Amino acid sequence: MLNLSDKLINELNSFVPHARLELPNGTVDLYSSDMGDKLLDAGFLNFVVRNASSVQGYPLTEFEGTKLTVIGQENLKKPNASYIMYVWIEEERLCAQHWDGFISYFDLKTFAFLEQKFIK
Repeated sequence: MLNLSDKLINELNSFVPHARLELPNGTVDLYSSDMGDKLLDAGFLNFVVRNASSVQGYPLTEFEGTKLTVIGQENLKKPNASYIMYVWIEEERLCAQHWDGFISYFDLKTFAFLEQKFIK
């Protein structure tokens, strides 16, 4: 996760998140439409993590550079980074369902990318 620029944070603040998950120390905000596209264009997945001291995004290069086997699509060379449509919490993981039929799982405390499954 990387801190977002002040310019991108100012843009975020003028949009209502598509979905918000409350965390003990902040929120996960999922953006769609124009703001989701702006995050993707800026090189981030279309959700951010907010806490009292920062607003952070998940860089696409870091996400796609993660070495893991995509469950159900073992021949893929890199994880699918398509638009995220839904987010929810399951046990100690943030779950993110992508447009193209994949679910990505992140550690809820560190936001480390743990695994991805193809479900479609």
